Amino acid sequence: MGGVSDFATAEVRVHFFQERIVRMVTHWRDHPAVQQLEVAYLDRERDAILKAISLGLDFDLAWPLVKPLVIALTPYMERRGHWDAWYTLLNRAIATAQKLTDLNGETTLTALLARLCQRMSRPQEVVHYYRRSIRLARQTGNRFEEARACSNLGFLYIDGGHWWRAEALSYHALAIFEGLESAHGQAHTHNHLGVLFVRQRQWDSAEIHLQRACEIWRQQNDVHSLIYGFLNLGLLYGEQAMPEKAVDVLNRALQFAESSGEQSLVGGILNNLAIAHRFSGNFREALRLALEAEKLHRHFSLKLELAQVWHNLGLIYTCIGELIIAIRFLEASKRMYLQLNHTSGVKAVTADLERFT
Repeated sequence: MGGVSDFATAEVRVHFFQERIVRMVTHWRDHPAVQQLEVAYLDRERDAILKAISLGLDFDLAWPLVKPLVIALTPYMERRGHWDAWYTLLNRAIATAQKLTDLNGETTLTALLARLCQRMSRPQEVVHYYRRSIRLARQTGNRFEEARACSNLGFLYIDGGHWWRAEALSYHALAIFEGLESAHGQAHTHNHLGVLFVRQRQWDSAEIHLQRACEIWRQQNDVHSLIYGFLNLGLLYGEQAMPEKAVDVLNRALQFAESSGEQSLVGGILNNLAIAHRFSGNFREALRLALEAEKLHRHFSLKLELAQVWHNLGLIYTCIGELIIAIRFLEASKRMYLQLNHTSGVKAVTADLERFT
């Protein structure tokens, strides 16, 4: 009789523990701070939320609650640079979705993992996960996720110099988003096309797409996404040697980044500001901004961004007559671009090295 009683007591304890997990996950899933991405609050409660998610992933019945919490928290974890921890947790969530044959959940989470890998400068994993997300989306007829993965994969191909693939994927995604009347998807794809045309030096087409993206984000009051639009407009104006326009739009991007808690993009904004100041002849300010950008890129281990800022630093040092230091930065930039298989970056740095050596 004692054994039966002990077993019953154990069952009660397990049931109580499972109910507690459900309450914890439900609390955070429905919490306004999670839904509205209140950065200061989430910074304080991050460990508690991650504990609830981790426990929930061990309890299959909690999956319908855990999945939306993981999806909702992803932008915060990306913006604050908690990438390694989130990489591990997303992989666990995907494994749970696979175990429970939740194809829609696996599709969305795989796309989020690909996006995270993009921030972590892991291009091979990005391609793998986006392709997998596209296959899963087509299996389930999930047109939105298919379009999102195509748009983001197209953006990745820009850096690799595969411009025809990038354009084809982007326009395919744009057509789907227009059919779905997804303003969010259209804006991001216009932004990607804008970057593509900047790289191709098709300035008018680039500005049309970037301005369209920003217009949609303003209508949606999507302040965080506007950071990307302003960042790329700043790049466009900088490439066209319009430093005043570049500085104006990049300062707005910096304000939005600081207000939204987006830390990992600040370095890119500072580097683009440095480029604008280099074009205007303000080399002291350009150097200060580029060195600050380099520090941030090192902090977040952003390889592509480091290659970009080293290229810029090399050009700044040539402007102030420090040729030995300049060549050191240009060579470091080229090595990083080669490591990342970034064709257009390698070509640009190689051309500058040939000019100065």
